[in-house]
Amino acid sequence: MLMEAVVVGKKPHFGTSTSLVQLICIIWLEFLIIHSISRNILNMGK
Repeated sequence: MLMEAVVVGKKPHFGTSTSLVQLICIIWLEFLIIHSISRNILNMGK
């Protein structure tokens, strides 16, 4: 992961950077969705 970031930093291709940002956004959204769903399940369990 770090090596890929270094390679992207040395070769700033627009497509690579945008796809990387999209990937991070998707992972972040999925994390938020899973986190909220798990919290709802825990609250319903109580």
